[in-house]
Amino acid sequence: MHINRLKKVIKVFLIILAILLIIVIAIVGCALITYHKQPVLTKEDKEELSVDNIWKTRTEPEMAEVIEDNGDALLERIKLISNARDEIILSTFDFRADDSGKLILGALLDASERGVSVNVIVDGVSGFLRMNGNPYFEALAAGEGTSIKIYNKVNPFAPWKSMGRLHDKYLIADRSSYIIGGRNTFSYFLGSSSPYKNYDRDALVYCENPDENSSVNDILSYFGKVWNYKESKAFINGVNAITDTDTYFTISENNEYNYCVENTYSDNNSLESSKITDKKNKLAAKKKVAAAREELHSLYAEYCADNADNGIYKGLGESVYKDMFKDAYEVNNVALLSNPIEYSSKKPYVWYQLVELMKKADSRVKLHTPYIICNDYMYEGLKSVCDSVDDVSLMTNSVANNGNPFGSADYYVNKNRILGTGIDVWEYEGGYS
Repeated sequence: MHINRLKKVIKVFLIILAILLIIVIAIVGCALITYHKQPVLTKEDKEELSVDNIWKTRTEPEMAEVIEDNGDALLERIKLISNARDEIILSTFDFRADDSGKLILGALLDASERGVSVNVIVDGVSGFLRMNGNPYFEALAAGEGTSIKIYNKVNPFAPWKSMGRLHDKYLIADRSSYIIGGRNTFSYFLGSSSPYKNYDRDALVYCENPDENSSVNDILSYFGKVWNYKESKAFINGVNAITDTDTYFTISENNEYNYCVENTYSDNNSLESSKITDKKNKLAAKKKVAAAREELHSLYAEYCADNADNGIYKGLGESVYKDMFKDAYEVNNVALLSNPIEYSSKKPYVWYQLVELMKKADSRVKLHTPYIICNDYMYEGLKSVCDSVDDVSLMTNSVANNGNPFGSADYYVNKNRILGTGIDVWEYEGGYS
């Protein structure tokens, strides 16, 4: 009797396992088929992407500095948020409610409660794994001036969309300053609490009097496209964006500087703003959310107190705000490159422009990347750069030091092919990267 029951249990288990295996194979197969072939640039594309057109005439000076240290990376982000008076925009691939993530959440929550418009967009994988049902993110979403969207939400029934991810990482404050780089929003990349420290870089850019030619408008315009994209959807339905009230960004011809302008409207299928407010209030009243909100307030207040001498002023005057950028240097120009925003396989806009820029170098090109995975088109591009410039070098992680298993495996297999382009390769083996 027990043996028959055990056989039935094993049979059911094997059936379930087989079904799950079929689903996984289907998802992986659809993803590989969908993204197997990259679209090719046309002659018209190349003319439009000409690097001769990327250097705009800047009519107001812009300041910039490189942020190397993880502690500084957290501090500078919180300084931007804490001093913002009108608007914060955050885009990130991975957002976690760990030590540093909670400090960012606390700063955003505080800004929202000061009346600052807070708009956050996160990739769907992080939204699924880190944010769904998390009271800390729900506490931020419940803020009156907060909108959170998720790019390309995870959907096992649409595996052909699974590899279309949002890797943009930037923070914009008051449409005048921004941080852009490779750091995600959690302790591996920000702060000093994690024993694992990822070496990365950000650029902090500031313009005191931004006008229609300032680089911040390029990133605002790009953000508007991603924010309005059909696959950028509300983090919590009924609390903000898309299915309820659509907060969108557009370039206004009537605006004095042609800035990217935020607008909020309700359509026929939208909840009225009062209903959205009710939903936010109900969300905020949840016991776990209320406790999370208090914890975020406490952690943020403690961080501000500990860093009062480091530029965290919480929305004080213009002179104080400018003082944040005293270590920045005036730059000749800033160019921001971007790919198409759709989740599907993309035309290689950025790689084409990078190759064309590198080929114009006088004598030296340096590439820094944590890992390198090339297709045939990219190998051809690297070779063309090496054929055009005498000194071309690449700094990347060694196979053993690489934290990305796919990057490590590809580098192990294709290292000789990379070297065959003529590029000098330097490997980092410092243990953290």
